[in-house]
Amino acid sequence: MNLPNNKKNKFIKKNTISVIIPVFNDEKRIARCIQSVKNQKYINLELIIIDDGSDDTSAQIADFYASTDGRIKVIKSKNRGPAAARNIGIRSSIGEFIFFLDSDDYLKKNTLEYLLDKIKIPNVDLSIGDFLISNDSINDAKIKSKHTLKFSRTVTLNKSIINDYISLYLRRPNKYPLFSYSWGRLFKASIIKEHKLFFNEKLWTFEDVDFNFRYLAWVNKVSFVKKNIMNHTINNIYLSASMRLPKDPGRFFGFKQALNSLGIYLDKMKINQNIKHNISHAYVCYTIIQLIRLGFQSNRSNNKVILNLIRDCISDKMLQNSLHHYAPLSEDSKIIPFLIKIRQPLLLFYACKIRGRLRYKVNNSQQKT
Repeated sequence: MNLPNNKKNKFIKKNTISVIIPVFNDEKRIARCIQSVKNQKYINLELIIIDDGSDDTSAQIADFYASTDGRIKVIKSKNRGPAAARNIGIRSSIGEFIFFLDSDDYLKKNTLEYLLDKIKIPNVDLSIGDFLISNDSINDAKIKSKHTLKFSRTVTLNKSIINDYISLYLRRPNKYPLFSYSWGRLFKASIIKEHKLFFNEKLWTFEDVDFNFRYLAWVNKVSFVKKNIMNHTINNIYLSASMRLPKDPGRFFGFKQALNSLGIYLDKMKINQNIKHNISHAYVCYTIIQLIRLGFQSNRSNNKVILNLIRDCISDKMLQNSLHHYAPLSEDSKIIPFLIKIRQPLLLFYACKIRGRLRYKVNNSQQKT
């Protein structure tokens, strides 16, 4: 791994944006991603590409671009996942601002310009842009983000508005995702580096959520830019991390640490009303979401692993206690929380398998069962 020396790493270049892209075996899309950064109208940037142990031509493609543009550098690393790759990028960056981008996503031409303009508003420490969702079969995204549920225009969020939004997030964490991603937003490098806010490399899922809430503890205001600044590809090369079973399946439940970081944030903000209730509700919501994703991924080779993971999950005392605070909406599954409560792992396994295939629209004929 080639990293800059410590003296260079302490230097921060004013008004420069460090764009950090982890890449792992994404040779079909990495060029599009890099080109979208090169095409930015705001040119005062550096692009750091971390090759996370790819065994395809991703690294060679990145090296080619680096050879043609002095703003681009490529760092080679062993495969350790996107969290570790982003941390390498943070440590290597010199920009006053940091922007994370996934290798299968791509930016609009004015993305960095829009976000930089908003983060320079007094007391704003984070600027977030809206985005469109696409898949690998189309270049022009058609699906709007879920931010439209709350924001109809560009707005600056003070602490009160931020905390109100977090309350909504705790009630419906999959419906209010403003702080669920690390990409598509501009961070201040000074906050990240002074407070050592690196991604938790032990987490396989929800490391973005955990990072965001630790960062928010040092934020005065947030700007939301109601412009589609980028296209987000739902078929991420990391398989969205939360949709792929890690070697250590216990890491599939990273939301526990993320909610713990959120609880610390709420304590710091001195928001005590219904904290335990709301976090407990979110704890159950996230457990159900992840169990359904496990069911979606089940096949002959991992059935036993998943079933054992479900057994461990429903034995979790915090989960059982949190069920008392869980209030599902009409469209939510009633059978899954009931099976968790009565601790029926096998029935829960099949319920999650069925629900997963319905939710993710998987064709049964394509699955190994």
